[in-house]
Amino acid sequence: MDLFNKTEERQIYSVGDLNRLISSSLKSTFPAPVWVKGEVQRLNTRRSNYYFELLGIEGKQQFQIPVAALQWDRQRYGLDKWFDGKSDFTVQESVEVCLQCNIDFYAPFGKLSLKMVGLDSSFTLGQLEARRQEVFEYLKKNNLLDLQKQYCLPELPLNIGLITSVGSAADKDFMDSLNASEYPFVVHRADCLMMGERMQTQMVSLLQQLDSENLDLIVITRGGGSRGDLSWFDQQELAETIATLNTPVLTAIGHEIDTSIADAVANTSCKTPTAAAEHLVDLIGEADQRLNDAINQLLIEVDDKLESADSLTRQLAIKLQPVVENKLHKQELKLSNMMTQLLTKTQGRLDSAQLLQSQRPLRLQSAAKRLLTSKRDQVNSLVKQLPRLAVRAATSKQEQLQHLAVKVQLLDPARLLARGYTITTNSDGRVICGMKDLKKGDKLLTRFRDGTTSSTVESIKKKG
Repeated sequence: MDLFNKTEERQIYSVGDLNRLISSSLKSTFPAPVWVKGEVQRLNTRRSNYYFELLGIEGKQQFQIPVAALQWDRQRYGLDKWFDGKSDFTVQESVEVCLQCNIDFYAPFGKLSLKMVGLDSSFTLGQLEARRQEVFEYLKKNNLLDLQKQYCLPELPLNIGLITSVGSAADKDFMDSLNASEYPFVVHRADCLMMGERMQTQMVSLLQQLDSENLDLIVITRGGGSRGDLSWFDQQELAETIATLNTPVLTAIGHEIDTSIADAVANTSCKTPTAAAEHLVDLIGEADQRLNDAINQLLIEVDDKLESADSLTRQLAIKLQPVVENKLHKQELKLSNMMTQLLTKTQGRLDSAQLLQSQRPLRLQSAAKRLLTSKRDQVNSLVKQLPRLAVRAATSKQEQLQHLAVKVQLLDPARLLARGYTITTNSDGRVICGMKDLKKGDKLLTRFRDGTTSSTVESIKKKG
């Protein structure tokens, strides 16, 4: 076939003619703006204008078309709110949108593009909500929604991992509230994107890293934003990672009206960064109060024991006094009887010896005299020792009494008061052991080392 058969009639267009014809055809075919849906890709800004591409996928085939949101068009059609974060939705990469556009064909370059003049936020929010519900269903099906709830928050969560945008208002609010408490918090801050396509990958990696560092708690916090901004916290992989961590996770994402899937799967969710910090401070404060209550209760019990011991010691001292005196008296009588018996026996022996001496030969008299002298010395020595032995026995009993008195002094409640502890009683003089012993209007007397003070119960706040 001869493609260049000059006998055939043919129409030849110049490039300009063809492009102008295409432009004219498009204008006649699409005289009014059209609605186009697709996924935002390659979003960038040049000279106050926004440029991006709409991506559509049909089977294995991808289709793309460039879109421009020009400054004058945004002002004319009120489009700035979809780009500056002042609406329920912000145009972002990887988000499916439905746009109202004029079809534009620039004839000199032969370039087809769309000029944005409107946006259907309900479409995008509907798509986000549909995806959100899909993630919820997945988490429910796999029993992941309440997995983090099995952990109890530590009583003293002082060693904390913090995932935030370092330097942001959320970061500052959280840290300022912790620092104001003056509790010894140790915070391991991890800087992370808080929106966008790369956020999920980065945050999942940081969560896994912090989970391996034996922390008390991991906190995720950011400030508020549009529903579209916060939709990045509705992603399945992020939610699944939070749910399966071994470390309790506390979230503070957005404001009070916002609840993300990340909030739903976390162990604890707070509405704002400040509220999250205050929650941790309250946990420490409650633990501190429980410790003080336990110490006060212990002191009360010790005081009761000391008072009982003091009373018992006094009673024992009273009971032991006549017993000791009676034993001393018996010992004195026993010693006196022994001395009398000894003297009687000795005198009998002396009399017998004297009789024998008078009857024995003279050669025995000298030996008998020496024996008698020795015995007499022994008797005299015993007589002299008897008072000393009686005094020693009495002294021993007195020392025992003094030792008991020292123990009583050591158990004196006044010594505890001198160390800074206090004892609180009601108007009847009964020691207050806990909140159960109090009611509104009770008159209390608190005893210190150097005096007492009175008070009245105005309100009672019990734990829980």
